[in-house]
Order: sequence, then C-alpha cells, then structure tokens
Amino acid sequence: MGIRSILLFLSLVLTISSEAKIFEKVELKDGSIYEGYIMEQLPGKTVTVHVEAATILQSANKVSIVRKEDFLFSQLPEEWKAWAQVNKGYLRSVNGEKHLTLWYLEQYAELAKDNTDINDNDSVASIIVDDFEDENNCIPEIPQQHLVFVLEKGNNIKYVDLTRENKIINYSDIKQITRNTRHDDELSGINDLIKTRSGEVVKGQIVSLEMGNGIKILTDEGFVQTVSYADIAEQLKEKVNEDQDLYEQSPFLDVVLTEGKKYTGIIVKQNYGTTTIPGYLIIQDKASTDVRIPVKDVVVLQKIVNESYSPLRDLHIEEGEFFFNRLKVSPVECVQNKKYKVFVIKDNVIDNHDILQIPDGRLVVETLDTPENKKCILLNVNKRQVGKNESYAFDYEDILSNAVPAESVRTIRRKFLRTDYIVSQGKNYFLYNPVSMNGYFLEIR
Repeated sequence: MGIRSILLFLSLVLTISSEAKIFEKVELKDGSIYEGYIMEQLPGKTVTVHVEAATILQSANKVSIVRKEDFLFSQLPEEWKAWAQVNKGYLRSVNGEKHLTLWYLEQYAELAKDNTDINDNDSVASIIVDDFEDENNCIPEIPQQHLVFVLEKGNNIKYVDLTRENKIINYSDIKQITRNTRHDDELSGINDLIKTRSGEVVKGQIVSLEMGNGIKILTDEGFVQTVSYADIAEQLKEKVNEDQDLYEQSPFLDVVLTEGKKYTGIIVKQNYGTTTIPGYLIIQDKASTDVRIPVKDVVVLQKIVNESYSPLRDLHIEEGEFFFNRLKVSPVECVQNKKYKVFVIKDNVIDNHDILQIPDGRLVVETLDTPENKKCILLNVNKRQVGKNESYAFDYEDILSNAVPAESVRTIRRKFLRTDYIVSQGKNYFLYNPVSMNGYFLEIR
C-alpha cells in the first residue's frame, strides 16, 4: 500500500467529538477490532493505535486463561461498569443482585524493532521498543495479564479487553478503519472535500476506509458515496463553522516528521499526484501559515491532542421534546368539551406554567422535524367561561383564523425543526398539537 492511502488514515479523526474517548475503530483481517484513535503511522509499515477497548480473536495456543472471577456489579472496575451498562445481556441476576464474570487472561506479545532514524522523542514506536530487543532484533515474549470478558472459546478465543494500551499493527493486517459521524447537535468540526480526477467534488465526512478498495463519505445530502483510491486527485479540509477558528474545530493536531524536521498543525490539503508529478501535502500552523511537504519526504505521521479544541454544541433534542427560546417546556393536557365546542387547557396550568422573558418579542420553537410536529399551531389564549368554570380555552375559530403566523420555518441538519414567531409581552400562548391533543402553555413577559 502506498502513501496515498496512509494519509487517509489520519483524515478519519479530524472531525470527531472529543467527548468520547473512542474516535475510530481499526478492524483486522482476523476479525479483531481495536477502538481508540490512530496516534502514529510509519508509512508502509505500521500504525500505532491508542486503544481504549478491543474485541480480540486469537488462536487459543497464544493465550491462556489463568482464572475467572465473579464480580458484583457494584464491585466492577469503572470501565467494566460502563461496558456492562451497555451490554446488559451479559449480566446475571443472583438473589436480586447483578453479577458479571470476567477472566484473567495471559497473552504473549512480540514486536519487531523499527529501524528508523527518528529520535525516540519523536517516535512512539521507537520509545516502546528501545532497550528491549534480543539478538533477533525483537522484544522477547513477555506474558501480560489482562482482565477480559470471554465471548467464545474453542480453537480460537474471542474476548473483550478494556486495557488501555498503545497497540502497534502491521499495515498488511488491517481490513478497514471506521468512525462515527458527528452528532446532530455539533455545530463545529471539519468536513472532508474530495476532488476526483474526473472533476467531481464530494463533500461530507469520511466514515470508513476499506483497504484496497476506497473510502466511504457521508455526503452533505445524507447518502454514502464510495470513492476509489485511484480516482482521488486531492483531499481538502473545510471547517464546519465559519465563525470559529480552524484550530478550535479539530480535536487533534497532525505532526509530520521528515528527515531532520518536524511540522505541527492541521493537514488541510493532500494532493495525490500523477504518474509523472509527485504528490504533496500542506500543513497549516496556528498562525495560518501553510507549509508544503512532498509525500516522498514523510517518514512518520502522528496525532497529538489539540489544547485549542473548543467544540460548539447545539441543543440535544429527544423525541417528544420542545424547546422555547432554549427552555425545555413540559406538555400539558388539552381536553375537548363538545358541549361548549371548546378545547380546555387543564386547570393545573394556571398555577404551574413556564414564564419566558422575551424583550424583543421573538419566540423560537425547536423540536424534531416530524410530520406531527409540523402540524403544531401557536395560539394566543385567554380565560373564558366554560359552563360554571373559568378556564384557559380556545375554539375552532381560534385554530382556523386566529393562529399566530410563523415568521420562518427551517429544517436544521435534516433533523431539527426551528419555527420563529413574533409574540407580545403580557400575553399567554399555547402551542397546540392537534394530533396528540396536548400542547405547551407559556406566559410571555
């Protein structure tokens, strides 16, 4: 595999959220999966993955199960508690208490010494293997005991390992690398822009790299497009939020090591060259200075944590939730009184309702973009006599003729519905949902 695909590895981690520690997944040809992020590449040789969790498939003769231990859920190490919360099917209930059985597994590892000229301070791989090589230029096999959850046993053993470590993996062993897309509520990040040799431009987020095939991109239009390596002419980075600095939108910085030089910044462009013109990359430092580096000069590629990273997030809206000027409001029941031909808002809303201070008179309603939510109607409501009682109520004429018109209705990121209204201070409003027969009562001040 050439440098062309190597550089794409690092592009996978530029747009992900820093809240989760697992940024990407490296799947091997043997079925093992290492989750974390690629922290270093030795072009054409190895990648080093900072592993947070792994599902490993190995021959049974390469590992030995020392013993197993039954843990009460409350006694589990914190990382295993979090894992068990997600994988509740593996918990057992004994006398009303949850248990999880883990195994102490001993495995053997041997790493080849890398013969690069990069100083130990620059290369993680060099640091790991220094002073340990034997006469065969390899680290001796040293047993390492890990606490794991065994999924399968037989000629092969498959297990989950939450041990944090830096794992060196040969390029030839990798099947694919995948990552999650940005969350819907993220307002910052970096998009990938792929220019093909035919002139097509594909913009979005790289979601996977398949060795020997190509890359998959989730486009801005919402579908996944595959681009083969041979078709790529250039790859560029584009910030999502134009009002925020590039450095503030990337969780990691790129470090490019050449013979005797070290460049730190963000790789903003990769040119893949032709049969006659060599490729190059451009790395941009914090002062927005671009440096062009020929691909053939690259010795090591690394990722380091970006201390300037400052992600912006929007509201996280779940199904059934409504926000009014960013205040989450609970629904109240509305009952149809057929005798008086009105819709009565439940009485408890009088003493228990939300009050919004809106000096400029602009009410912004945000919810999920669904057909039902699009039917909601904003009404100015007052107390009226309904039989012997005085209640907040409205009738069909209010719905048909007196609804507050929307100033604008927008769909945000193909998922969220934002509706703007102009309202008056000192009045009460009810956002009525004719499908569910409930709504949201507000007092505007």
